[in-house]
Amino acid sequence: MTFPLSGLKILITRPQHQAIHLNQLITQAGAETLLLPVLEIEPLPVSFAAGEFDDYQWIIFTSTNAVTYGLPLILPLSPQLAIASIGKKTEFALQQYLPHHTLTTAPPPYHSESFLTLPQFQQVRNSKIALFKGEGGRELLAETLQQRGAWVKTVAVYRRVQSIQEVTWLADVGKIDMIIVTSNESLQHLFNMLANFAWLPHTPLILISQRMADPARRLGSTAPLWIASEASDERLLQAACDYAMNRDKFN
Repeated sequence: MTFPLSGLKILITRPQHQAIHLNQLITQAGAETLLLPVLEIEPLPVSFAAGEFDDYQWIIFTSTNAVTYGLPLILPLSPQLAIASIGKKTEFALQQYLPHHTLTTAPPPYHSESFLTLPQFQQVRNSKIALFKGEGGRELLAETLQQRGAWVKTVAVYRRVQSIQEVTWLADVGKIDMIIVTSNESLQHLFNMLANFAWLPHTPLILISQRMADPARRLGSTAPLWIASEASDERLLQAACDYAMNRDKFN
């Protein structure tokens, strides 16, 4: 049997605990995978008073890490909150805590832009909305909701920091056929950590959105950039397979 990624070597840059499923999918498709977490997640010290969010119309979680480090802090204080998520993985993480709760999730392709098309978030004047997220990152969601008249409280419950992992072992692995990168911060850390590897700018990148293309070029990538149709492990796999099928066109 021929697998779509047979004979290819793929570098996955996600934090280790978030790369397990993607690694399985890529491996099952025939590739050899290499794991290089380029960032690590650190929780931030945050606490809330009882009932602090009782008068909020919505609590929005932007990532699985926001759920992990934020939801356990507020759930015992305000168990009946209206909760929304940006992506399907974030929705799944919420369901582990709230199996019987009605959740609202962005439509495909599961990003801030699609989330902002939901009918529930068109008329939000004078609404109170809390946005649980990582430190830094995009401000589109908060800014747009504020422009629509909402009062938005941004709560950073974790930060992303560059990994201190040793990378010299990469010199012995041979040619890497593609690299999967899932955030602009990961792109920056990747190019910082592998600054001494001459092959990096020439190695194709699999990205989760078109908005990552310009930062990749600014960092020096001259290789093909292949964009997943949405930010999910399954679509990243599909993007890798699509590129593998078309890569002869770029040689």
